[in-house]
This record gives sequence, structure tokens and C-alpha cells, in this order.
Amino acid sequence: MIKRGETLAPVTIKDPGDAVLVCYCFEHSRGDLRRDIVKTGTTDIPEEIRAQVKAGHCDCERKNPQGACCLGNVAGAIKKIQEEVKSHA
Repeated sequence: MIKRGETLAPVTIKDPGDAVLVCYCFEHSRGDLRRDIVKTGTTDIPEEIRAQVKAGHCDCERKNPQGACCLGNVAGAIKKIQEEVKSHA
């Protein structure tokens, strides 16, 4: 079992902080998502990631601690942040 602090970067599912990356290939954090959502209600980050993946620039298997594409985690983080922002409005 890998414990918190034993990885090179904080792991999305183990650390709820805004500094934690949700995309390890292109270094997008929860804070990046939150900043966009607070400002505009949404974010273009998933589209940016998809474009980079389509261009063959991702390295998810190596960089993401889950060893897979981050887009599911990104979508989940966006939904959670949007709910948090709404509840504080």
C-alpha cells in the first residue's frame, strides 16, 4: 500500500486540497478548475486536455498515479466544485 507522502505529487483521491493536480500530464489543479468556475461558472480545461490527448501529448500511464486518463477525475472534480460554489452563493 502506498501512503500519503510516499508519492512524487499529492494524489487526487487522497488529498482534497486545491493545489492537488487533477491532470498530471498537463499540471491542471483543482485550484485551476475552481478559479475558472468561480469566474465563469465553467471551465475549458477538459477540452484543453482532450485536444492534447488527441495530439498524442499525454503520458497518463506514467504520470497519473492511477495509470489511466484523468478526464473522469476532472469531470468529477468539476461537478463537486460547481456544487460547492453554488452552495456558497
